Amino acid sequence: MNTTHTTPGNTIVVVKLGSSTLTCAGDPNHALIGQLCDDLQELRAIGMHPVLVTSGAVQLGQCNVQSGTGVTTTYACQAAVGQIRLVAAFSEHLSKLGYSVAQILLKLEDFRSAGSRAEIAAVVQAFFGSNSIPLINENDVTSFGGQFPSNDELSAELVAALGAQRLIIFTDRPGVYEVDPRVDMGARLFDTISALDERLLVAASDLPTATGRGGMKSKIHAAQIAAASGAVTVITCYDEARKLSRIALDDRVGTWIVPTIGDKHSLQCRQLHLNQEKESPA
Repeated sequence: MNTTHTTPGNTIVVVKLGSSTLTCAGDPNHALIGQLCDDLQELRAIGMHPVLVTSGAVQLGQCNVQSGTGVTTTYACQAAVGQIRLVAAFSEHLSKLGYSVAQILLKLEDFRSAGSRAEIAAVVQAFFGSNSIPLINENDVTSFGGQFPSNDELSAELVAALGAQRLIIFTDRPGVYEVDPRVDMGARLFDTISALDERLLVAASDLPTATGRGGMKSKIHAAQIAAASGAVTVITCYDEARKLSRIALDDRVGTWIVPTIGDKHSLQCRQLHLNQEKESPA
């Protein structure tokens, strides 16, 4: 096992799970969620602290809430119903392992001041000494008019607030390609790449996944935000058991987007983060 996980920040792993990972035909993907929960138990057993950021609530609520009440209201209602189904699925599997779920719903405005970010960090870290695992999502009911572009950015803001050193984003692709493989089937996969590498601009597609609202562009954006606080981001798919555990323990799978070494580039990355915050909706 790698022995670099010694500081509090190094024990925190923020894991963002996309809609395409957590749902299957409008239902929770219980087989995959069960495997993920086994990973969570393994990480907790070795002293690490996984924090989950989950998408999929809207997809899981669509079967219960039909459209017709306005786009915004329908979306919020679907999220409210689907979030319960998502939490219930994780609770079902975690309870068998002796753990429970701690649901936390956040909004973009919660990250706008140092005080509120500190409060978020304090609440999340309070669960590290318990048998509860934080499961975080955006509050879709009250976030309209000032929401994150996607949960990818939310997960990156959590990395910064918690001082975590790793963000793992599970999506429907094995990693980041040179260009969108839906456009060029011969595209090659990046192994390790700097967060400021200009090739990421070419790789950043706006096309969303089949079920989510964030495309590869939002994931690269999230990686750049995380890099501004010194964290590494891993983007890949969850296609086999223990993949989360392996990545958390430094197994090089998927694409690793790393902070650039050097004062000049670090300052550039931090400025990029600040500029993106200014451009966020009020």
